[in-house]
Amino acid sequence: MKRALILLIVVAAAVALAGKAEAPAPQASDLMVDESVPEQTLVMDALRIDFDRRHGSPQHFALVPRTRPPGLLSMSIGSNGPNSVVDSYHFGEQKLGALVELATRPTDTCATVEMCVRNDDEHVTVYFSGNVATTPRAGDPETDAARAFWSKAEMVPVAEAAWFTELLARGRE
Repeated sequence: MKRALILLIVVAAAVALAGKAEAPAPQASDLMVDESVPEQTLVMDALRIDFDRRHGSPQHFALVPRTRPPGLLSMSIGSNGPNSVVDSYHFGEQKLGALVELATRPTDTCATVEMCVRNDDEHVTVYFSGNVATTPRAGDPETDAARAFWSKAEMVPVAEAAWFTELLARGRE
């Protein structure tokens, strides 16, 4: 009887501790934002990126610009390469894409990309892409403004980018 009571107490304690240690399972609603929230799409993108970083893809958006990219409309996790990851920022009236490659060593990405705007010693490469209706062109005011920003943007850990943490805070309200 005494052993059964001890076993019961141990099991009850283990169940209680397990319940406290286990975080609630993420829900789809954790990534949804009411339509009335300004920049709803961008806020949901930030929530999704944060979720993915915490649950299996910490390498994506490991570095982001210290200041918010001008005209930013949306962001998404891109591809995984053998020594790099690529993340996308979409901006402007034309919805152009700034593809940011973070690599562990130099890459030859810019050798094959027409609109490469950055390829630095810290292995950050930025190049532009268009969409079905638009192509980034040198001389276009929107493209040139984006080139000026992305070629010199200070890249910092995502937690140090106030604009990103502000988007997360708005999404969690």
